[in-house]
Amino acid sequence: MSLLRHLPAVSFLAALAAFLVLSNVRWIATDPSSYRQGFANYQVSERTGLRTDELELAARQLIGFFTSGEPISLEVKKDGKPAPLFNERETSHLADVRDLFQLAFRAQEIAGVYVVVYLVLICFRMRSSYLRYLGRLLLAGGAAPIGFFILVFVLISLNFDDVFLSFHLISFRNDLWMLDPRTDYLVRMFPQGFWFGATREVVVRSLIAAVALVLIGLGVLRVTPASASGSDGENPVRGKKYFVDPGEKGDKVNLRILEQK
Repeated sequence: MSLLRHLPAVSFLAALAAFLVLSNVRWIATDPSSYRQGFANYQVSERTGLRTDELELAARQLIGFFTSGEPISLEVKKDGKPAPLFNERETSHLADVRDLFQLAFRAQEIAGVYVVVYLVLICFRMRSSYLRYLGRLLLAGGAAPIGFFILVFVLISLNFDDVFLSFHLISFRNDLWMLDPRTDYLVRMFPQGFWFGATREVVVRSLIAAVALVLIGLGVLRVTPASASGSDGENPVRGKKYFVDPGEKGDKVNLRILEQK
């Protein structure tokens, strides 16, 4: 019974952590500047022979493909003839990547809805003590995943190769992700270093967001009176008159409450 009683709050903490991470995944995956920065950091123009404007167009088309399934129509010259930028194997792998991103986007939305609904319901239930309870929720919600984010940051910094390989083995049911950098533009445009930078950015942004939640929670608790910490927000003696009755010698002090008439 105790576990069931705390299940909604525990689910809220898990949903909040998932929302932080998946929001940053969505941000990186749909932000053209993230692609632009990655292309510049890893000299993608020199590696592929594509001009900067062609890379910009490819990035915009990839974002459209990941978010709404828009086709990728960019063509390049291969053996002196115009041809699609990505071959059939690359296109099939991109479809798998799109499905993975779509799953992440839907999970982010579900987590966000749960967080909002939980906070609204708690607002009605806690009433006047809501702000103080909210402060505790934000404090716990931010503090809970901080250790995990730090651990992931350390793992990817020490051995990203194994993390990257494990991710692909777990996430994909085929070997379409095993591309040839001599012939496939996709792996030349997005080398492993690109994904290391993107993963690190997601973790760092999530960590910053978690720390911000902790600070906000502490701030809310600091400015909220401790007297507003009852479970239902009701003051048991509000609207009533009371007096202290010392009783007989040696008896405990009694607090008598008289209803106002």
